[in-house]
Amino acid sequence: MRKLSEVLAERALKKLPRQKEKNRAAFLACIEEIKEVAGNGWNIKDIWEALRDEGRISFGYEVFRRYVNRLVLNEQGKREDPKEKNSQGTVPAKVANGKSETGPAEAAGRIPRFDWEGRKTKKEDLI
Repeated sequence: MRKLSEVLAERALKKLPRQKEKNRAAFLACIEEIKEVAGNGWNIKDIWEALRDEGRISFGYEVFRRYVNRLVLNEQGKREDPKEKNSQGTVPAKVANGKSETGPAEAAGRIPRFDWEGRKTKKEDLI
């Protein structure tokens, strides 16, 4: 009797890749270039059109956009330190003080409302 690992390896060699797997492989083959040109400010649609016109990818824009969001943009978001300042130069209060409090609106399942956390700040903390 053969080992299960041998059977699985043999089946994997015979099995044809699905279209989804082919699309992902084509995207991953271009991912470094995509990161580079996206970082230079190129539009995602322009990148997709260029790759499609060259024949490097054959799938639609929506699939390409999902791959970019999942594999490029989310990866960049994970690398950023959440304690770093945002584009406005501020740090979110929940990150700064390490607390994750839920207000009455969130606790009741309603839409959260604006809650200024400055009123909770002690004078000693400001100095």
